[in-house]
Amino acid sequence: MEELIDIYDEDLHHIGVATRTDVHAKGYWHKTFHCWVAMVQSGIPFVVLQKRHPTKDTNPNKLDVSCAGHLSAGEQVSDGVRELHEELGLAVAYEELHPIGVIHVEARCKDILDFEACHVFAHVTECKLEDLRPQVDEVSGLYLARLTDVIALFTADATSIELKGYEVSSSGERVNRVYRAETDDFVSHTHEYYVDTLTSISRLVAETT
Repeated sequence: MEELIDIYDEDLHHIGVATRTDVHAKGYWHKTFHCWVAMVQSGIPFVVLQKRHPTKDTNPNKLDVSCAGHLSAGEQVSDGVRELHEELGLAVAYEELHPIGVIHVEARCKDILDFEACHVFAHVTECKLEDLRPQVDEVSGLYLARLTDVIALFTADATSIELKGYEVSSSGERVNRVYRAETDDFVSHTHEYYVDTLTSISRLVAETT
C-alpha cells in the first residue's frame, strides 16, 4: 500500500491526506524532516552528505542532506528522528537534535511538483563515517565534506570541493572513493538554504566542541 502523507495549503493549514504519488503530481504542500549530521576530526568540522539512490523519483544520484524524509500521515515532526536510524543506523533521541528552522522549498522537475516545508535539524556525533549503516535501497554513498568547503561552494568562493567517503552496493559492500563535487552534483535546494543552514551548524559546532 502506498504511503499516505498529510497535505497543507501554502499557510500550512491541514487540508487532508494524499498518497505520495498525488502529493508530487498535484503539488500539495507537505512536511519533511531534514537532519544534517556533523563530525569533528582533528578540530575540523565536517558534515555527512548522502548520495541518493539512482532509483529515487526525485534527484537520483545527487548529494543531499545527511538524512531526510517525508512525514507520514499522522506523524509529528519529532517522529522524523526515525530517519536517522533507518537511513544511517544512528539511534538518536529527538531531544538530542538542534533545531535550525523551517524552510519552504518549491521544486519542479518534469512531472513532479515537490512543495515541502522542511523542518531542519542538526546533530553533532562522535561517530565516524565508517560507523554509519546506510540504508542500501535509499542511499548509494556517504561522504564527508568540510563545513567551510560546502559554504564556500555555495557562496561561489569555490568551484568544486573534495569529498571523501564510500559508495555502497545493494549487498552492503563498500568501496572507498575520493572525488571533487560541484554545485550541480547536489540536490537543487537554493544556495541560501545551504549557506544559511551550514553557517548555523558551524556556529553550533563551535559552541558544543
